[in-house]
Amino acid sequence: INLGEEIVNVRLLPNIFSYIAVLQSSIPLKYATLNIYNSNGKLVRQETELSGNSVIFQRGKLSGGLYIFSLMQNNRILKIDKFSIIDY
Repeated sequence: INLGEEIVNVRLLPNIFSYIAVLQSSIPLKYATLNIYNSNGKLVRQETELSGNSVIFQRGKLSGGLYIFSLMQNNRILKIDKFSIIDY
């Protein structure tokens, strides 16, 4: 995403995970919000006040399946993408 002259690269790695993933951003996050939606579009989790270039995302009580996340900062969407959680 291009914010003015700045290109922002955001990734959730690994994209398919069981317990923990890392949200990486090419710019430092400052009070960002991560919204997690299930495959039906229902907001199932929200993480607020995220800061730094890397943020640990733990599965918590999310069941296995396909999810969509949106990362927002300063009322701008930095990234919308999907990820999967698998059960072992």
